[in-house]
Amino acid sequence: MMADVKTFVPPSLNDRQLLAVRLFNEVFKALRQIFPAPMANIKTADDLDMLRRQWVMAFAENGINHMGQIEAGLAMARKTASPFLPSPGQFIEWCQQGNSQHAGLPTAEQLYSEFLTYCKRRGDYECAEDYPWKSAALYWLVTDLFDAMRRYRLTDEEVRKKSEPLLSKMENRLGRGDVIPAPVKRIAPPRHPSGPTPAELLYAKCQQRKEAGLI
Repeated sequence: MMADVKTFVPPSLNDRQLLAVRLFNEVFKALRQIFPAPMANIKTADDLDMLRRQWVMAFAENGINHMGQIEAGLAMARKTASPFLPSPGQFIEWCQQGNSQHAGLPTAEQLYSEFLTYCKRRGDYECAEDYPWKSAALYWLVTDLFDAMRRYRLTDEEVRKKSEPLLSKMENRLGRGDVIPAPVKRIAPPRHPSGPTPAELLYAKCQQRKEAGLI
């Protein structure tokens, strides 16, 4: 008979490990349905405990800490053609890939292509926030690239190279469970009226009075 995970929570764990155990419990229940044959080999409490320790450690070490990541990983698991139970590392990779896809993260090459398209079309829109972005993540990634290009006068190749670390940073944010905010149009600073300032007008008036001998 297969060992039953139920709501097994071992004692003496810190908060991060305790969260990882609870996430493992949810994963185990789902994986039993997706991979029934290999999961049937887990027959004893010792088998389950060994599996649990491996997965809990992997979750804690790789920042798998909320159900959104788990659901993304399970969605990828349901798409696989392999009948074999994934390793903890494979499942974590699915969590990260699925989370990135759900947030609309492109590949580095796709990001560079979107950047080039934005550069060509940005003049058709009043501001970056009006541009028809495919996702909030693309807005922040492309505008960050564009700002860096202008500020540091980057070449095309330098922009392309900068795409990868920007993507990694965004993936790390998603891995922590951060939500990527939607684009919000920035309020333009008030424009100063054209012509001389009040101080300049006062100075000119004083000069006129001085030339007229009034002061």
